[in-house]
Amino acid sequence: MKIQLLVVALLALVLITAGCVDNGNQTTEETITYEAEGFSFQYPANWEEVPTLDDIIQVGDPASANEAGEFTTAMTINKVELEAGRSFQDATTDVRQALEADADYELIGERDLTINGQEAKEFEVKFQDNGMEFQGFFVLVSNDEVILAVGGSLVPDFPQQRENLQLIINSITFT
Repeated sequence: MKIQLLVVALLALVLITAGCVDNGNQTTEETITYEAEGFSFQYPANWEEVPTLDDIIQVGDPASANEAGEFTTAMTINKVELEAGRSFQDATTDVRQALEADADYELIGERDLTINGQEAKEFEVKFQDNGMEFQGFFVLVSNDEVILAVGGSLVPDFPQQRENLQLIINSITFT
């Protein structure tokens, strides 16, 4: 489980940290609902789904796309089953330890949440990639399975994108 969560999280961060553009990101009140097997979430109507590998779902703000079409503001969501004998607390401990052990990440906040009646844990981080500084979230939502949501944006864009990222996080629902 520890390796699965870390691989998914790192893959998500690589996907969102591919380039740098200046954009005037705005939050939106209109949303689209994404429904997957076992869960759903909402995202801003002006965002797009991004093709990814396997069961990983990514949505991003096209206004943040670089010349290669890679979004610097995005959220990646994946559902993972807990290994036998592993708890939600074990999964959150694994993520915290991985973040603390990686010199590229600065853990700047951590909080317990309840999202649509489900236990959740949010880690807020800053990190450097290719000379650019990003800020974002690692969020785990618990049921019999765990949903891992990883998202963020360039630090200058984060204050404007925080509401969009929180909209996605707060709308995650097991179905």
